Amino acid sequence: MNSVNSYISYFRTLQDLHPAINSFYMMDINEPLIAFHADMKFPMLVLHAVTGTLLANNRDNILDGIQGGFMLLDFLDDPTDFTTEMDILDRMKTIGLDIILKMEHDAINRLSMTNTWLNGFNLNSVSYQMIDGIWDKCFGFIFNFKIETALSQSYNPDCWSFPKIKPEPQM
Repeated sequence: MNSVNSYISYFRTLQDLHPAINSFYMMDINEPLIAFHADMKFPMLVLHAVTGTLLANNRDNILDGIQGGFMLLDFLDDPTDFTTEMDILDRMKTIGLDIILKMEHDAINRLSMTNTWLNGFNLNSVSYQMIDGIWDKCFGFIFNFKIETALSQSYNPDCWSFPKIKPEPQM
């Protein structure tokens, strides 16, 4: 990934562009919990914290394997209202698939020159799971995905301060 900021900005932009999503949060658990006290807007997109691994099957082509994801949640005032719960779950899954398919579209068409990390998006890696009754009556879906991009960094000796070795006196 070329930068964490570009990754977060991409999802914030998706939230801005999708008329059915009313708010965006990061997966700092405190952010949405604090917002519950301040009239949170639903449905909401909650971006998960990024995790990753370095993949070096060939030492000449190190990959940055990013594990990303998001939740789409809506609020159900009456958790005993099964019909409304099913409507919410259907809408949250549909919006989540809208996001995933937009990511695939952007990756295939290379529409995001500043988000080159998106070129490593792998649609086959997407998984999703229904969630219900979390955070005070929120229902929706979690989507997870993998992105693999070439590591844009290499060893830079200028980043290190090695002690100077004094030459041995000659006899």
